[in-house]
Amino acid sequence: AAVSACEKALMWSQALQLLHEMAHDHVDRDTISYNAAISACEKGDEWCQAFQLLSDMARDHVYRDTVTYNAAARACEAGGEWTLAVHLLQEMIHDGIDPNAITYFTVMRACKHGGEWRQALQLVREMAHHNFYIDLTTYSSAISVVHKGGVCESGVLQLLDEMDAFALGFVDMEIRAAGPHPGQS
Repeated sequence: AAVSACEKALMWSQALQLLHEMAHDHVDRDTISYNAAISACEKGDEWCQAFQLLSDMARDHVYRDTVTYNAAARACEAGGEWTLAVHLLQEMIHDGIDPNAITYFTVMRACKHGGEWRQALQLVREMAHHNFYIDLTTYSSAISVVHKGGVCESGVLQLLDEMDAFALGFVDMEIRAAGPHPGQS
């Protein structure tokens, strides 16, 4: 609870100090306390500290969950470390922890800040592959990344083609859900 209070008060260094004292006093540091400390580091623009805490969790055999990785990815995004954000997503999947839409959007935003539009497009494809609901907000985010990358024509055309396929799939799904029309068998 004390580490969470530090997170909410934007006191990342105090959150780290509490974790250190917990270890010194042989108090178990659990996923929740680490997650709060990682979030505090993210809010304090201390991506390196957040990444270190993630490593400490692995070393100390503390379970890392989706919240853990999302907080660390947000810290990487805030620090402009898009390659680390992508690495965290890959590590997460490798470790059998399911990313959620927040994970993908966070990594996409990190790619946007890094001007990595091709990587952002790949993330949209991965979301589709993992059966995430991809809506116009997702494509809008991806178009924003492509635009920021200065690749207007080819990247946007590629996205529009994918959006067209998405829309056709959505319409087809809606028609099937509605069932046969009166008079049809």
